[in-house]
Amino acid sequence: TAQLGAYHFNCIKNAAQCLDGQVPIHKVGIVARDDLTLVVHLEHPTPYFLELLACSTYAPIPHKKVLEDEEWAFCNGKPLISNGPFVLKRWQKGIRLKLEKNPSYWRAEEVTISGIFLHVVQENSLRHYLFEQGQIDWMGDPLSPLSDDVIEARCIQKDLMSSEIYGVNWLFLNTKKFPFQNKNFRKALALAIDREGIQQQLLQAAAQKECRFALSPFCDEACHDFVGDQRARAQLLFNSALSEMGIDRSSFPEIKLSYSPLGIHPKLVHLIQNQWEETLGIKVILDPMVKPLLLNQMVQGDYQIGCLFWVSPIADPIYMFGIFRSAHDQVNLSRWVNEDYQKLIIRSEYEQNPEKRKKLLIEVEKFLMEEMPVIPVCLGTALYMKDKKLENASVSPLMEVDFKYATFVDK
Repeated sequence: TAQLGAYHFNCIKNAAQCLDGQVPIHKVGIVARDDLTLVVHLEHPTPYFLELLACSTYAPIPHKKVLEDEEWAFCNGKPLISNGPFVLKRWQKGIRLKLEKNPSYWRAEEVTISGIFLHVVQENSLRHYLFEQGQIDWMGDPLSPLSDDVIEARCIQKDLMSSEIYGVNWLFLNTKKFPFQNKNFRKALALAIDREGIQQQLLQAAAQKECRFALSPFCDEACHDFVGDQRARAQLLFNSALSEMGIDRSSFPEIKLSYSPLGIHPKLVHLIQNQWEETLGIKVILDPMVKPLLLNQMVQGDYQIGCLFWVSPIADPIYMFGIFRSAHDQVNLSRWVNEDYQKLIIRSEYEQNPEKRKKLLIEVEKFLMEEMPVIPVCLGTALYMKDKKLENASVSPLMEVDFKYATFVDK
């Protein structure tokens, strides 16, 4: 959503303050030197800024187009403003999209395919049939999730491909609602999840990875509590939480886990539901809904537990950790705030020594492990299949598929 996407700009001087209405837009640290040059002033040292610039959120839009039509982003039957190697030529909503090679693209001579058809096919079985018949060339992430039947079918295991993603399946806990204000209860929920079992069932074609709060190049022991059977510890933490809240198991309320079936694998939430009920003896209600409604309810704080696949636009963990910097940021869906955590985040943002910054970020992850405002379930992996003749097309760590260099080669 626009509210969550605005978080990408917080490293720019006064951007966050402008979005909050504290300063006028001309105070934001972006200056147009000429028609082709922008000068950006940063709020703090940002070693990952060039990575952020590669994010689609930063794709430039001609200023005159915005002045001509304030609703340019909503299409409304008009041609969509496009950036990149392909442009949108036709959009039949609910049926298909037609993309054509962009002759104005700055490296158009390197784009070999003339266009792309994106077909909207709701039924998993029909998508698989069309793929087997050679009528579609790509099936799976990030365009459409593969079904259990496809992932588990031994006959196609050799054709199943995987890519590591800068993302985590997160369970956001609304810390403003009972009983999620209690830290020990949040930790009990986190340790009652059998992550190894989940990875074995959901990510059969992918390498097994140790779960973390964010995918990062930093190696530490902050999340070793997620390894192995932690059910006994989870039960002890739950008992402590019950004592602190002054209630017993018989009066403990049922809790609701909200998710979008198109954004999160349904099997994942069913596994979590079963594990919580078996280990902690609590009642868990699953609440599926379309993703726009889920995001809106979470932004408004109208939920208990929300399951989202959260992708970082950069390899640096600060993007994921910074989500919990302020209770006022709409991206902080857990509504959790801690003054000591805020100070630690600010120190890491302003630290210019790479080794010292690394140590601070390790402390940040340990802090999250102790407080658990969000529960990481498993790191992201994209699973997909493509035509054997299709080359130079793969899923990036940003959970995006790039067809710029794609080509078909006879074999």
